[in-house]
Amino acid sequence: MNLRVLVLVAMITAFAPLSMDLYLPGLPDLRADLGASDQQAQMTVTLCIVGLALGQFWTSLIPDRFGRRRPLVVGMIGWVIATVLCALAPNITAILALRLCQGLGAGVAIALARTVVADLDPDNLSMHLSRMMLVLSVVPVLAPVIGGVVVSVTNWRGLFGGLAVTGSLLLLVMILALPESHQPGQTQDATEPLFGPVKRLVRSPAFLLPAVISGTGFGVTFSFIGDSAFVFRGHYGLAPVPYGLIFGLNALAMIAGLQTGPILERRIRTKALLLVATSVGAVGAVAALVFAVVTPHVVALVVASLMVTLLGGGAVIPVATAAAIDAYPGGVSAASGVCGAFQFLLGGVLGALPTLLPFGDGAGPLAGVCLVCLSVGHALSRDLKRSPLRNAQAAGSRTEPLPMPGSLQLTPDEG
Repeated sequence: MNLRVLVLVAMITAFAPLSMDLYLPGLPDLRADLGASDQQAQMTVTLCIVGLALGQFWTSLIPDRFGRRRPLVVGMIGWVIATVLCALAPNITAILALRLCQGLGAGVAIALARTVVADLDPDNLSMHLSRMMLVLSVVPVLAPVIGGVVVSVTNWRGLFGGLAVTGSLLLLVMILALPESHQPGQTQDATEPLFGPVKRLVRSPAFLLPAVISGTGFGVTFSFIGDSAFVFRGHYGLAPVPYGLIFGLNALAMIAGLQTGPILERRIRTKALLLVATSVGAVGAVAALVFAVVTPHVVALVVASLMVTLLGGGAVIPVATAAAIDAYPGGVSAASGVCGAFQFLLGGVLGALPTLLPFGDGAGPLAGVCLVCLSVGHALSRDLKRSPLRNAQAAGSRTEPLPMPGSLQLTPDEG
């Protein structure tokens, strides 16, 4: 696939974590300036995640005859407008509504960015997704740092203003350089009911299982991102710099999983890779849980165990996502949108659990939630079936003509 297009869709993908994380250093100032409560300030993050999930789901309802480029441009325009209005918002109620709209626009954009990649190079989809998700891993680490620098010379409104300028520049590049990837001959039947593709997706184990598995992988990463500050700064009392180093080490482990998962998949096949990755991650989660109880003040053991957990969870995400999209070759846009919605809804809910659990402190709740996520992912992986596209790839042959959605046939996994 054209490197220029891959870089462009990766940049589009970056606007999901940028929307969530860039303004976090300015959140206390936003709360004070608008007279908001702690709960209202936290809701500005939650509603953005909800918007990201709903925006991706909405793309599953867009008829293929509109292509990929036009809806993607519309989504980015909506995101830019919402971001500009966030910078001008007069009260917390307006911010809450606009954050939901901002998430909707970003959700549409990232779901269609995945669809563009699936259109242009389906044979290497998991590899391309791993590179795109590298952006999703790095940006949450860098965004608060960049936001902290920006807020030191401006305020929270300036953060949204800078984000809007950046989004406008990307929108201009996208209009000039992004090709239409959808082929007219692949257009769905005009008589297709609005929710027809979605209904078939959620009724198909070939799609539903890997989609949910990818959501459990997101649950691991969201749990760590959401709870790590409470664990390492609150419980272990680490200063910002040591905490930043620990966060970076775990982010590197997750990135390693994202990149190695698709590579190993080519050697041991999808189902085997997911079983191995979830097992490795679960072992790390069990170790972290044991160390949190037996050696509650030895932070190094917990960090090392969580790195193994994030390595396994990271490897699951691109492989399971590609398997879900591959399972529905007649409706790539619908599959990408519904899968993305599963990822952010499950990831958001599971990611919030460690801070909500009424028992324990330290790394115990975080390790427990990660263990549950990976155990569920492992159990579902045992029943995974391969799509016709993946069977053709595993056999080393060219893909046969793909069936349309209504006639999809499944082949039991032999791997």
